[in-house]
Amino acid sequence: GPLFIMKKQQQQQQQGGSSTPGKKGGSNKGGGKAGGGKQQQQREDQGNDDVKREQKLQAILLADSFAKSFRPITMERPKVLLPLVNVPMLEYTIEFLAQNGVEEIIVFCVWHAEMLQTYLNNSKWPSTISVKCITSSACLSAGDALRELDALNIIRSDPFVLISGDVISNLNLKKAIAFHKQKRKEDSNNIMTVVLKNVQYTAGAKPVSDDLVVAMDRNSSQILLFEDSYKKKTVNIPLELMADRTGLSFHTNFLDCNVDICSPELMVQFSDNFDYQDIRRDFIRNEVGNVALGKHIYGYIIQNEYAARVQDPRSYHTICRDIVTRWVYPLVPDAQLLQDSSYVHSKQYTYREQGVKVSRTAKLGEGVVLGSGTVVQDGVKLLRSIIGRDCVIGAGATIVESHIWKGAIIEQNASVTQSIICDGAVVKKGAVVPRGCFVSFGAIIGENVVLPEFTKITAKFSSETAQSNADDVGPDGVGYAWKVSEDTDGCDVNDDDDGDE
Repeated sequence: GPLFIMKKQQQQQQQGGSSTPGKKGGSNKGGGKAGGGKQQQQREDQGNDDVKREQKLQAILLADSFAKSFRPITMERPKVLLPLVNVPMLEYTIEFLAQNGVEEIIVFCVWHAEMLQTYLNNSKWPSTISVKCITSSACLSAGDALRELDALNIIRSDPFVLISGDVISNLNLKKAIAFHKQKRKEDSNNIMTVVLKNVQYTAGAKPVSDDLVVAMDRNSSQILLFEDSYKKKTVNIPLELMADRTGLSFHTNFLDCNVDICSPELMVQFSDNFDYQDIRRDFIRNEVGNVALGKHIYGYIIQNEYAARVQDPRSYHTICRDIVTRWVYPLVPDAQLLQDSSYVHSKQYTYREQGVKVSRTAKLGEGVVLGSGTVVQDGVKLLRSIIGRDCVIGAGATIVESHIWKGAIIEQNASVTQSIICDGAVVKKGAVVPRGCFVSFGAIIGENVVLPEFTKITAKFSSETAQSNADDVGPDGVGYAWKVSEDTDGCDVNDDDDGDE
Protein backbone atom coordinates (compact mmCIF):
# COMPACT_ATOMS: atom_id res chain seq x y z
CA GLY A 1 0.00 0.00 0.00
CA PRO A 2 1.01 3.70 0.19
CA LEU A 3 2.99 3.16 3.41
CA PHE A 4 5.16 0.49 1.73
CA ILE A 5 5.82 2.81 -1.25
CA MET A 6 6.87 5.69 1.06
CA LYS A 7 9.30 3.42 2.96
CA LYS A 8 10.73 2.17 -0.34
CA GLN A 9 11.29 5.74 -1.55
CA GLN A 10 13.09 6.65 1.70
CA GLN A 11 15.40 3.64 1.31
CA GLN A 12 16.19 4.60 -2.29
CA GLN A 13 17.00 8.21 -1.25
CA GLN A 14 19.32 6.98 1.50
CA GLN A 15 21.15 4.77 -1.02
CA GLY A 16 21.62 7.78 -3.40
CA GLY A 17 19.29 6.35 -6.04
CA SER A 18 16.21 7.69 -7.81
CA SER A 19 13.05 8.17 -5.78
CA THR A 20 10.78 8.03 -8.78
CA PRO A 21 8.33 5.11 -8.58
CA GLY A 22 8.84 2.41 -11.24
CA LYS A 23 12.65 3.02 -11.49
CA LYS A 24 15.41 1.00 -9.89
CA GLY A 25 17.44 2.57 -7.20
CA GLY A 26 20.68 4.20 -8.37
CA SER A 27 24.01 2.66 -7.44
CA ASN A 28 26.58 4.17 -5.13
CA LYS A 29 28.59 5.09 -8.17
CA GLY A 30 25.77 7.19 -9.52
CA GLY A 31 25.28 8.86 -6.18
CA GLY A 32 29.03 9.60 -5.95
CA LYS A 33 28.99 11.24 -9.36
CA ALA A 34 26.17 13.54 -8.34
CA GLY A 35 27.97 14.49 -5.15
CA GLY A 36 31.20 15.13 -7.08
CA GLY A 37 29.41 17.50 -9.45
CA LYS A 38 28.06 19.44 -6.51
CA GLN A 39 31.53 19.71 -4.95
CA GLN A 40 32.98 20.86 -8.29
CA GLN A 41 30.35 23.59 -8.53
CA GLN A 42 31.18 24.69 -5.00
CA ARG A 43 34.89 24.86 -5.89
CA GLU A 44 34.10 26.95 -8.97
CA ASP A 45 31.95 29.33 -6.94
CA GLN A 46 34.69 29.64 -4.35
CA GLY A 47 37.24 30.32 -7.11
CA ASN A 48 35.07 33.07 -8.54
CA ASP A 49 34.77 34.62 -5.08
CA ASP A 50 38.55 34.48 -4.72
CA VAL A 51 38.98 36.28 -8.05
CA LYS A 52 36.57 38.98 -6.95
CA ARG A 53 38.46 39.40 -3.68
CA GLU A 54 41.83 39.52 -5.46
CA GLN A 55 40.71 42.15 -7.98
CA LYS A 56 41.73 45.29 -6.14
CA LEU A 57 40.40 48.66 -7.20
CA GLN A 58 43.36 50.34 -8.88
CA ALA A 59 44.08 53.97 -9.67
CA ILE A 60 46.58 55.47 -12.09
CA LEU A 61 47.91 58.73 -10.67
CA LEU A 62 49.75 60.85 -13.24
CA ALA A 63 52.35 62.84 -11.30
CA ASP A 64 53.26 64.99 -14.31
CA SER A 65 50.89 67.54 -15.80
CA PHE A 66 53.11 67.93 -18.91
CA ALA A 67 52.62 71.70 -18.76
CA LYS A 68 54.76 74.71 -17.81
CA SER A 69 52.46 76.82 -15.68
CA PHE A 70 54.66 76.64 -12.55
CA ARG A 71 58.07 77.20 -14.07
CA PRO A 72 60.70 78.02 -12.88
CA ILE A 73 59.59 76.45 -9.58
CA THR A 74 59.05 73.03 -11.15
CA MET A 75 62.55 73.08 -12.61
CA GLU A 76 63.71 72.18 -9.09
CA ARG A 77 60.81 70.24 -7.60
CA PRO A 78 57.96 68.14 -9.07
CA LYS A 79 54.63 69.88 -9.10
CA VAL A 80 52.83 67.25 -7.01
CA LEU A 81 55.29 67.89 -4.15
CA LEU A 82 54.65 71.64 -4.07
CA PRO A 83 52.90 72.64 -0.83
CA LEU A 84 49.18 73.33 -0.86
CA VAL A 85 48.35 74.90 2.51
CA ASN A 86 51.67 73.50 3.74
CA VAL A 87 50.88 69.94 2.60
CA PRO A 88 52.22 68.43 -0.66
CA MET A 89 49.52 68.22 -3.35
CA LEU A 90 50.10 64.49 -3.70
CA GLU A 91 48.96 63.89 -0.12
CA TYR A 92 45.49 65.28 -0.85
CA THR A 93 45.06 63.08 -3.93
CA ILE A 94 46.19 59.88 -2.22
CA GLU A 95 44.01 60.61 0.82
CA PHE A 96 41.02 61.16 -1.47
CA LEU A 97 41.60 57.84 -3.23
CA ALA A 98 42.12 55.96 0.04
CA GLN A 99 38.88 57.31 1.50
CA ASN A 100 36.98 56.03 -1.54
CA GLY A 101 38.10 52.43 -1.42
CA VAL A 102 41.04 52.45 -3.84
CA GLU A 103 43.41 49.70 -2.76
CA GLU A 104 46.33 50.07 -5.16
CA ILE A 105 47.68 53.40 -6.44
CA ILE A 106 50.15 53.40 -9.32
CA VAL A 107 52.03 56.71 -9.43
CA PHE A 108 53.56 57.36 -12.85
CA CYS A 109 56.35 59.94 -12.89
CA VAL A 110 58.66 61.36 -15.54
CA TRP A 111 60.07 64.64 -14.25
CA HIS A 112 62.16 64.57 -11.02
CA ALA A 113 61.45 60.85 -10.71
CA GLU A 114 64.15 60.19 -8.11
CA MET A 115 62.87 62.96 -5.86
CA LEU A 116 59.32 61.65 -6.02
CA GLN A 117 60.43 58.05 -5.49
CA THR A 118 62.35 59.07 -2.38
CA TYR A 119 59.33 60.92 -1.01
CA LEU A 120 57.04 57.94 -1.55
CA ASN A 121 59.54 55.53 0.02
CA ASN A 122 59.80 57.70 3.14
CA SER A 123 56.04 58.17 3.48
CA LYS A 124 53.71 56.00 5.54
CA TRP A 125 50.33 55.14 4.05
CA PRO A 126 47.25 53.50 5.56
CA SER A 127 47.38 49.72 5.65
CA THR A 128 44.38 49.56 3.32
CA ILE A 129 46.32 50.87 0.31
CA SER A 130 49.57 50.20 -1.51
CA VAL A 131 51.39 52.92 -3.42
CA LYS A 132 53.74 51.98 -6.25
CA CYS A 133 55.89 54.36 -8.26
CA ILE A 134 56.73 53.72 -11.91
CA THR A 135 59.18 56.05 -13.61
CA SER A 136 60.08 56.64 -17.24
CA SER A 137 62.28 59.30 -18.80
CA ALA A 138 61.05 58.64 -22.33
CA CYS A 139 57.43 59.77 -21.94
CA LEU A 140 56.52 63.23 -23.23
CA SER A 141 52.75 63.13 -22.71
CA ALA A 142 49.96 61.47 -20.77
CA GLY A 143 49.32 59.26 -23.79
CA ASP A 144 52.90 57.98 -23.66
CA ALA A 145 52.44 57.23 -19.96
CA LEU A 146 49.32 55.14 -20.60
CA ARG A 147 51.06 53.24 -23.40
CA GLU A 148 53.97 52.50 -21.07
CA LEU A 149 51.62 51.20 -18.39
CA ASP A 150 49.75 49.07 -20.92
CA ALA A 151 53.02 47.46 -22.01
CA LEU A 152 53.73 46.57 -18.37
CA ASN A 153 50.30 44.87 -18.12
CA ILE A 154 49.74 45.85 -14.51
CA ILE A 155 46.22 47.32 -14.80
CA ARG A 156 43.78 44.52 -13.96
CA SER A 157 41.01 46.45 -12.25
CA ASP A 158 37.71 46.84 -14.11
CA PRO A 159 37.03 49.67 -13.82
CA PHE A 160 40.06 51.65 -12.71
CA VAL A 161 40.47 55.30 -11.73
CA LEU A 162 42.54 57.71 -13.81
CA ILE A 163 43.46 60.90 -11.97
CA SER A 164 45.99 63.70 -12.07
CA GLY A 165 48.23 64.09 -9.02
CA ASP A 166 47.22 67.73 -8.56
CA VAL A 167 43.48 67.07 -8.10
CA ILE A 168 41.86 68.11 -4.81
CA SER A 169 38.45 66.57 -4.18
CA ASN A 170 36.01 65.28 -1.59
CA LEU A 171 33.50 63.77 -4.03
CA ASN A 172 31.96 60.35 -3.42
CA LEU A 173 33.98 58.37 -5.92
CA LYS A 174 32.06 55.18 -5.16
CA LYS A 175 28.92 56.71 -6.67
CA ALA A 176 30.83 57.70 -9.80
CA ILE A 177 32.14 54.14 -10.12
CA ALA A 178 28.62 52.72 -9.70
CA PHE A 179 27.40 55.15 -12.39
CA HIS A 180 30.11 53.92 -14.76
CA LYS A 181 29.28 50.27 -14.12
CA GLN A 182 25.59 50.89 -14.78
CA LYS A 183 26.33 52.67 -18.05
CA ARG A 184 28.69 49.86 -18.95
CA LYS A 185 25.85 47.36 -18.56
CA GLU A 186 23.57 49.48 -20.71
CA ASP A 187 26.23 50.28 -23.33
CA SER A 188 29.10 47.86 -23.98
CA ASN A 189 30.93 50.59 -25.92
CA ASN A 190 31.23 52.74 -22.78
CA ILE A 191 34.94 53.10 -22.16
CA MET A 192 35.18 56.11 -19.84
CA THR A 193 33.18 58.25 -17.45
CA VAL A 194 34.39 61.83 -16.99
CA VAL A 195 33.58 63.64 -13.75
CA LEU A 196 32.29 67.17 -14.40
CA LYS A 197 31.21 69.90 -12.02
CA ASN A 198 28.68 72.63 -12.67
CA VAL A 199 30.37 75.89 -11.59
CA GLN A 200 29.74 79.60 -11.89
CA TYR A 201 31.34 81.45 -14.76
CA THR A 202 33.46 83.44 -12.32
CA ALA A 203 34.64 80.41 -10.33
CA GLY A 204 38.29 80.84 -9.45
CA ALA A 205 38.97 77.12 -9.62
CA LYS A 206 38.37 77.22 -13.37
CA PRO A 207 41.72 78.02 -15.02
CA VAL A 208 42.03 80.85 -17.50
CA SER A 209 43.03 78.36 -20.20
CA ASP A 210 39.86 76.28 -19.73
CA ASP A 211 37.11 77.19 -22.17
CA LEU A 212 35.25 73.89 -22.10
CA VAL A 213 32.16 73.31 -24.24
CA VAL A 214 30.32 70.03 -23.71
CA ALA A 215 27.31 68.59 -25.54
CA MET A 216 25.48 65.73 -23.81
CA ASP A 217 22.54 63.47 -24.47
CA ARG A 218 19.97 64.52 -21.88
CA ASN A 219 18.59 61.03 -21.47
CA SER A 220 21.78 58.96 -21.22
CA SER A 221 24.44 61.55 -20.20
CA GLN A 222 26.62 60.44 -23.11
CA ILE A 223 29.13 63.11 -24.13
CA LEU A 224 28.74 63.99 -27.81
CA LEU A 225 31.00 67.05 -28.02
CA PHE A 226 34.08 67.93 -25.96
CA GLU A 227 35.97 71.06 -26.93
CA ASP A 228 38.34 72.74 -24.46
CA SER A 229 40.72 74.81 -26.58
CA TYR A 230 40.67 78.43 -25.47
CA LYS A 231 42.39 79.43 -28.71
CA LYS A 232 39.29 78.67 -30.78
CA LYS A 233 36.75 81.47 -30.98
CA THR A 234 33.97 79.26 -32.33
CA VAL A 235 32.91 75.63 -31.99
CA ASN A 236 31.69 73.63 -34.96
CA ILE A 237 28.72 71.37 -34.19
CA PRO A 238 28.38 68.40 -36.58
CA LEU A 239 24.88 67.90 -37.99
CA GLU A 240 24.98 64.18 -37.23
CA LEU A 241 24.81 65.05 -33.51
CA MET A 242 21.22 66.09 -34.06
CA ALA A 243 20.21 62.86 -35.78
CA ASP A 244 18.11 60.44 -33.75
CA ARG A 245 18.49 62.53 -30.60
CA THR A 246 15.40 63.29 -28.56
CA GLY A 247 17.32 65.66 -26.31
CA LEU A 248 20.66 67.44 -26.58
CA SER A 249 22.09 69.91 -24.07
CA PHE A 250 25.08 72.24 -24.41
CA HIS A 251 27.13 73.38 -21.44
CA THR A 252 29.77 76.07 -21.13
CA ASN A 253 29.93 76.21 -17.35
CA PHE A 254 31.34 72.73 -16.66
CA LEU A 255 34.62 72.28 -14.84
CA ASP A 256 36.58 69.23 -15.94
CA CYS A 257 37.66 67.65 -12.64
CA ASN A 258 40.31 65.42 -14.29
CA VAL A 259 38.89 62.41 -12.45
CA ASP A 260 37.95 59.57 -14.81
CA ILE A 261 36.48 56.10 -14.32
CA CYS A 262 37.82 53.89 -17.10
CA SER A 263 37.40 50.42 -18.52
CA PRO A 264 40.56 48.44 -19.33
CA GLU A 265 39.92 48.88 -23.06
CA LEU A 266 41.06 52.47 -22.66
CA MET A 267 44.68 51.30 -22.43
CA VAL A 268 44.34 49.39 -25.70
CA GLN A 269 42.97 52.47 -27.44
CA PHE A 270 46.07 54.45 -26.54
CA SER A 271 48.43 51.62 -27.47
CA ASP A 272 46.79 51.28 -30.89
CA ASN A 273 46.81 54.99 -31.65
CA PHE A 274 50.05 56.92 -31.14
CA ASP A 275 48.32 60.14 -32.18
CA TYR A 276 46.63 60.15 -28.78
CA GLN A 277 48.99 62.30 -26.70
CA ASP A 278 46.71 64.45 -24.56
CA ILE A 279 43.82 62.63 -22.90
CA ARG A 280 41.39 65.50 -23.31
CA ARG A 281 42.34 67.25 -26.51
CA ASP A 282 43.22 64.13 -28.48
CA PHE A 283 41.48 61.05 -27.12
CA ILE A 284 38.18 62.34 -25.71
CA ARG A 285 37.60 64.93 -28.42
CA ASN A 286 38.30 62.42 -31.19
CA GLU A 287 36.27 59.55 -29.73
CA VAL A 288 33.13 61.58 -29.05
CA GLY A 289 33.45 63.21 -32.47
CA ASN A 290 33.56 59.85 -34.23
CA VAL A 291 29.84 59.16 -33.92
CA ALA A 292 29.83 56.00 -36.05
CA LEU A 293 32.93 54.15 -34.84
CA GLY A 294 34.17 55.93 -31.73
CA LYS A 295 33.99 54.57 -28.21
CA HIS A 296 31.36 56.06 -25.94
CA ILE A 297 32.20 58.42 -23.08
CA TYR A 298 29.75 59.51 -20.42
CA GLY A 299 29.64 62.46 -18.06
CA TYR A 300 29.04 62.19 -14.32
CA ILE A 301 27.97 65.58 -12.97
CA ILE A 302 28.52 66.53 -9.34
CA GLN A 303 26.69 69.39 -7.66
CA ASN A 304 27.38 69.73 -3.93
CA GLU A 305 30.81 68.12 -3.86
CA TYR A 306 34.23 69.63 -4.47
CA ALA A 307 36.70 68.72 -7.19
CA ALA A 308 39.29 70.92 -8.87
CA ARG A 309 42.75 70.68 -10.37
CA VAL A 310 45.71 72.95 -9.68
CA GLN A 311 46.52 74.00 -13.23
CA ASP A 312 47.99 77.48 -12.83
CA PRO A 313 48.85 80.04 -10.11
CA ARG A 314 45.32 81.42 -10.15
CA SER A 315 43.67 78.06 -9.50
CA TYR A 316 46.42 77.28 -6.97
CA HIS A 317 45.46 80.30 -4.88
CA THR A 318 41.73 79.63 -5.23
CA ILE A 319 42.01 75.99 -4.14
CA CYS A 320 44.17 76.99 -1.16
CA ARG A 321 41.47 79.45 -0.15
CA ASP A 322 38.79 76.77 -0.54
CA ILE A 323 40.76 74.39 1.70
CA VAL A 324 41.19 77.06 4.36
CA THR A 325 37.49 78.01 4.27
CA ARG A 326 36.60 74.30 4.60
CA TRP A 327 34.84 73.79 1.27
CA VAL A 328 36.95 70.64 0.80
CA TYR A 329 36.07 69.09 4.17
CA PRO A 330 37.33 66.67 5.45
CA LEU A 331 40.53 67.71 3.62
CA VAL A 332 41.21 70.73 5.83
CA PRO A 333 44.35 71.89 7.68
CA ASP A 334 43.28 70.55 11.08
CA ALA A 335 42.68 67.09 9.56
CA GLN A 336 46.43 66.59 10.14
CA LEU A 337 47.20 64.94 6.78
CA LEU A 338 50.87 64.85 7.76
CA GLN A 339 51.86 62.79 10.77
CA ASP A 340 53.67 65.67 12.49
CA SER A 341 50.93 68.25 11.89
CA SER A 342 49.36 70.03 14.87
CA TYR A 343 47.00 72.63 13.40
CA VAL A 344 44.29 74.15 15.56
CA HIS A 345 41.33 75.85 13.87
CA SER A 346 40.28 79.22 15.31
CA LYS A 347 37.78 81.89 14.35
CA GLN A 348 37.88 83.60 10.94
CA TYR A 349 39.39 80.48 9.38
CA THR A 350 42.78 80.93 11.02
CA TYR A 351 45.02 77.96 11.77
CA ARG A 352 48.16 77.67 13.88
CA GLU A 353 50.56 74.86 14.57
CA GLN A 354 52.40 74.43 17.82
CA GLY A 355 55.55 76.51 18.29
CA VAL A 356 54.32 79.64 16.45
CA LYS A 357 55.40 83.00 17.91
CA VAL A 358 53.19 85.99 17.07
CA SER A 359 53.79 89.51 18.40
CA ARG A 360 50.91 91.14 20.23
CA THR A 361 51.05 94.10 17.86
CA ALA A 362 50.79 91.95 14.74
CA LYS A 363 47.46 92.02 12.93
CA LEU A 364 46.21 88.70 11.64
CA GLY A 365 43.18 88.89 9.39
CA GLU A 366 40.94 86.10 8.16
CA GLY A 367 42.21 83.04 6.34
CA VAL A 368 45.75 83.00 7.79
CA VAL A 369 47.64 79.73 8.27
CA LEU A 370 50.86 79.63 10.33
CA GLY A 371 53.21 76.65 10.32
CA SER A 372 55.25 75.55 13.33
CA GLY A 373 58.44 77.44 14.14
CA THR A 374 57.29 80.61 12.37
CA VAL A 375 57.98 83.99 13.97
CA VAL A 376 55.72 86.98 13.27
CA GLN A 377 57.25 90.22 14.59
CA ASP A 378 55.83 93.60 15.63
CA GLY A 379 53.42 95.46 13.37
CA VAL A 380 53.11 92.70 10.77
CA LYS A 381 49.89 92.61 8.72
CA LEU A 382 48.71 89.25 7.40
CA LEU A 383 45.56 88.67 5.38
CA ARG A 384 44.38 85.50 3.60
CA SER A 385 47.92 84.13 3.41
CA ILE A 386 49.58 80.76 4.00
CA ILE A 387 52.83 80.90 5.97
CA GLY A 388 54.91 77.71 6.06
CA ARG A 389 57.09 76.32 8.80
CA ASP A 390 60.18 78.06 10.18
CA CYS A 391 59.49 81.36 8.41
CA VAL A 392 60.40 84.80 9.73
CA ILE A 393 58.11 87.76 9.03
CA GLY A 394 59.97 90.95 9.92
CA ALA A 395 58.57 93.96 11.73
CA GLY A 396 56.18 96.07 9.70
CA ALA A 397 55.95 93.62 6.81
CA THR A 398 52.69 93.24 4.91
CA ILE A 399 51.59 89.99 3.30
CA VAL A 400 48.27 89.80 1.44
CA GLU A 401 46.82 86.74 -0.32
CA SER A 402 50.25 85.17 -0.71
CA HIS A 403 52.00 81.89 -0.06
CA ILE A 404 55.24 81.87 1.93
CA TRP A 405 56.84 78.43 1.91
CA LYS A 406 59.10 76.72 4.41
CA GLY A 407 62.07 78.68 5.76
CA ALA A 408 61.41 81.85 3.75
CA ILE A 409 62.27 85.25 5.25
CA ILE A 410 60.32 88.46 4.71
CA GLU A 411 62.35 91.26 6.22
CA GLN A 412 61.33 94.54 7.84
CA ASN A 413 58.74 96.68 6.01
CA ALA A 414 58.75 94.39 2.95
CA SER A 415 55.51 93.84 1.04
CA VAL A 416 54.24 90.70 -0.72
CA THR A 417 50.91 90.63 -2.57
CA GLN A 418 49.31 87.69 -4.38
CA SER A 419 52.64 85.96 -4.94
CA ILE A 420 54.53 82.77 -4.09
CA ILE A 421 57.78 82.88 -2.10
CA CYS A 422 59.47 79.47 -2.17
CA ASP A 423 61.56 77.57 0.38
CA GLY A 424 64.57 79.48 1.65
CA ALA A 425 63.88 82.60 -0.43
CA VAL A 426 64.46 86.05 1.07
CA VAL A 427 62.65 89.33 0.47
CA LYS A 428 64.89 91.97 2.00
CA LYS A 429 64.08 95.17 3.84
CA GLY A 430 61.63 97.49 2.03
CA ALA A 431 61.35 95.29 -1.08
CA VAL A 432 58.02 95.04 -2.90
CA VAL A 433 56.79 91.83 -4.53
CA PRO A 434 53.53 92.66 -6.36
CA ARG A 435 50.85 90.32 -7.67
CA GLY A 436 51.59 87.32 -9.83
CA CYS A 437 55.28 86.94 -8.88
CA PHE A 438 57.31 83.81 -8.16
CA VAL A 439 60.46 83.97 -6.05
CA SER A 440 61.90 80.50 -6.46
CA PHE A 441 64.00 78.39 -4.10
CA GLY A 442 66.90 80.27 -2.50
CA ALA A 443 66.44 83.46 -4.52
CA ILE A 444 66.98 86.82 -2.79
CA ILE A 445 65.20 90.09 -3.60
CA GLY A 446 67.47 92.98 -2.61
CA GLU A 447 66.64 95.90 -0.36
CA ASN A 448 64.01 98.36 -1.64
CA VAL A 449 63.73 96.52 -4.97
CA VAL A 450 60.30 96.80 -6.57
CA LEU A 451 59.59 93.90 -8.91
CA PRO A 452 57.24 94.36 -11.89
CA GLU A 453 53.99 92.39 -11.74
CA PHE A 454 54.13 88.73 -12.83
CA THR A 455 57.91 88.59 -12.51
CA LYS A 456 59.43 85.16 -11.93
CA ILE A 457 62.81 85.01 -10.20
CA THR A 458 64.96 81.89 -10.03
CA ALA A 459 68.35 81.40 -8.39
CA LYS A 460 69.46 79.07 -11.17
CA PHE A 461 70.78 80.50 -14.41
CA SER A 462 69.61 78.88 -17.65
CA SER A 463 68.94 79.70 -21.29
CA GLU A 464 65.46 80.88 -20.29
CA THR A 465 66.65 83.53 -17.82
CA ALA A 466 68.03 87.03 -18.21
CA GLN A 467 71.82 87.43 -18.51
CA SER A 468 72.30 89.82 -15.58
CA ASN A 469 70.75 89.68 -12.14
CA ALA A 470 71.59 93.19 -10.88
CA ASP A 471 68.71 94.84 -12.72
CA ASP A 472 66.27 92.13 -11.66
CA VAL A 473 66.89 91.66 -7.94
CA GLY A 474 69.26 94.49 -6.97
CA PRO A 475 72.99 94.53 -6.22
CA ASP A 476 72.53 92.61 -2.96
CA GLY A 477 70.07 90.14 -4.44
CA VAL A 478 70.50 86.67 -5.93
CA GLY A 479 68.49 85.48 -8.89
CA TYR A 480 67.57 85.83 -12.53
CA ALA A 481 64.33 86.86 -14.20
CA TRP A 482 62.54 84.03 -15.94
CA LYS A 483 61.36 84.80 -19.46
CA VAL A 484 57.58 84.50 -19.45
CA SER A 485 55.95 83.49 -22.73
CA GLU A 486 54.14 86.42 -24.31
CA ASP A 487 50.90 84.52 -24.96
CA THR A 488 50.38 83.32 -21.39
CA ASP A 489 49.36 86.61 -19.77
CA GLY A 490 51.75 86.07 -16.89
CA CYS A 491 50.46 82.60 -16.07
CA ASP A 492 52.88 80.74 -18.35
CA VAL A 493 50.15 78.33 -19.37
CA ASN A 494 51.37 76.31 -22.34
CA ASP A 495 48.99 74.52 -24.66
CA ASP A 496 51.63 72.02 -25.74
CA ASP A 497 52.47 68.77 -24.01
CA ASP A 498 56.25 69.07 -23.88
CA GLY A 499 56.27 70.43 -20.35
CA ASP A 500 58.10 69.37 -17.26
CA GLU A 501 55.73 69.14 -14.33
